[in-house]
Amino acid sequence: MTDDYRRLRLVPGRAFLVCPQSGYQLQNETECTLYYYRLSFSAIQMRGMHPQLYNGELASRLGELTAHPLTRILRLVKLMEEAETSSDELGDYKRQLFFQELMVLLLQHNLHPESANVNGTKLVEDTLAYIHSHYMERITVRQLAELAGVMYQQYTRIFQQLTGKKPLDYLNELRIERSKEWLRNSDAPLREIAHLVGFRDEYYFNRRFRQMTGQAPRQYSKSTLGLVHVRDWLGNSIEIPQSPRRIVYHGETFGDLVALGVDAVGGSAFLEERITIGEQICNVEDVGFLIDVAKLGKLEPDLIILASSDEEQYNKAMGIAPTVTFDSFAPLEERMHTLGNLLGVRVVAEQWLENYKERTEQMWVRLREELKPGESASVFITDRGGRFFVMGTIGLPATLYHKSGFQAPSSIGQLLDRGVSYMEISIDDLPLFAGDRIFMVLTKEASSRQAAYELAGSKMWKGLPAVRSGHAYWVEDSEWNYGDALTSIHILDMLPALLTRSS
Repeated sequence: MTDDYRRLRLVPGRAFLVCPQSGYQLQNETECTLYYYRLSFSAIQMRGMHPQLYNGELASRLGELTAHPLTRILRLVKLMEEAETSSDELGDYKRQLFFQELMVLLLQHNLHPESANVNGTKLVEDTLAYIHSHYMERITVRQLAELAGVMYQQYTRIFQQLTGKKPLDYLNELRIERSKEWLRNSDAPLREIAHLVGFRDEYYFNRRFRQMTGQAPRQYSKSTLGLVHVRDWLGNSIEIPQSPRRIVYHGETFGDLVALGVDAVGGSAFLEERITIGEQICNVEDVGFLIDVAKLGKLEPDLIILASSDEEQYNKAMGIAPTVTFDSFAPLEERMHTLGNLLGVRVVAEQWLENYKERTEQMWVRLREELKPGESASVFITDRGGRFFVMGTIGLPATLYHKSGFQAPSSIGQLLDRGVSYMEISIDDLPLFAGDRIFMVLTKEASSRQAAYELAGSKMWKGLPAVRSGHAYWVEDSEWNYGDALTSIHILDMLPALLTRSS
């Protein structure tokens, strides 16, 4: 605390008398919430029969006060607070009485300390300030007794008289209270929180927390989050945190979360294949394509988003934390709205979509001279051991098929009308689906790449109109064919350069 002239340390067991017309400023230099009482009162001076407002100093020696005995003073302050809100007609009188008693205690102890036989009591009380400042360190009762300069047994007895608790019980309660602040405002692992508040053993911390609150630490954390009921993709009705902090996203459109600025603690094996996400997944734990329950449990998630209809996977996840199923093949706009509602970032999702639509329109305007009216495009991919697929509603086509961009050939249009994500075709059927421009997507799989290279050397491929006109493009799956939000934005930047050069 800083007043007009000095910088004073505000710790438990201290009070400050601030004179009228004096300013002060409080600065919290810790990571903990600061709680304090401020009492305002008027001093009336009698001059004969005429009361006057007194604005001078009450006593030249006052400023920083020792609040002793602390428990009694706090009790009086709380009684004043209760009297102020009471409907009792004597409430004002009671409040005045409690205030007078409070002032007597403060003035007696600070104006005439020799008459307040504190000695060891005052020294023990001073260690309370030490405990509040150093609770995160290793503290023993013997160490506190030495700081107070009294015998071990005497220290414990006086401490109990002052606080009603044994020293270590008081210390552990303080640590638990501080841990609640971390649990409410942080997604740090329990081991880290335990160490931050002074517990060296995570399991002892867990046990003490449960003893004092009736809940495990993570249960407490979840209970402070507000809960909402949602119905997920498969129709499950589930209660989830209103603003989840430890999210596991198990699916191939992880870039949706990244685009929304949402951090996740875990994801699936698809992460290793993603180029556009890059460093933004370096702290995301891979829980496996088939969920590894042990890995998932260690992450202590408060929400799991599962892009799967597999009942076994769902039951595994639900055994760890609230789980919602999610359709990662749904259109981008639908997915972003769903995630915005699930994660408490609805406004962010709407803003992102608005920006994406604007950038998409701008891109197609720039490409207007490059494209012929009604020009069509097709996307093919070789995968799963060299098999050929035509892409439908997901991946790169989601960007290409646009009212201001490419049209789908009629054969692919039928797939889109039926909501087909992709379809396997024989190599001989490829011309039936080929548009004015062709995008051939390459995966990392060696046999599939080889099949694509063999196709490129075939007479059938070279005879396709798109190939003859230089409008066939070879692109990497990891950069171009994921339909997540981050890749979609990335494509808007890359597509103009690709289309303006000949294959």
